[in-house]
Amino acid sequence: SETWAIHLDPASGDVTSPLHCVAMSDTTESDQSAGSNEELTHLDAHGRAHMVDVGAKAVTERVAEARGRVVLDASIRERLFAGELPKGEGLAVARIAGIQAAKETPRLIPLCHSVALTSVEVAFSRAGEDAVEVRAVARCSCRAHSR
Repeated sequence: SETWAIHLDPASGDVTSPLHCVAMSDTTESDQSAGSNEELTHLDAHGRAHMVDVGAKAVTERVAEARGRVVLDASIRERLFAGELPKGEGLAVARIAGIQAAKETPRLIPLCHSVALTSVEVAFSRAGEDAVEVRAVARCSCRAHSR
């Protein structure tokens, strides 16, 4: 797994480097016991990209979880959790941004089918002396291919 730090300017609260998700999983009841499958299902026999046909698949509940760790100055982290950043409540804005990003998944990820989200949760917690753990969970009931 990778970690990218995010740095905030102490005076303005502006982000000066990117955030990177350190782990992601996608599970269903049937996927939880399945092993890793390295087959590229979005390539046809000739190596051309195509959208996988899921029309015959059953509708199942799917859950995707992503976690990230944001490292920042400890004093800024405390201001973030207290809602005292110069530009307002950063966690509220980040929560809305995370929910909006989940809703845009089919537009942002090539060859992704429409996703009928049933819920998206974004949570933040203190981690260590100078970090914030970000956890997002998206749920949907849809047809999808197994890996």
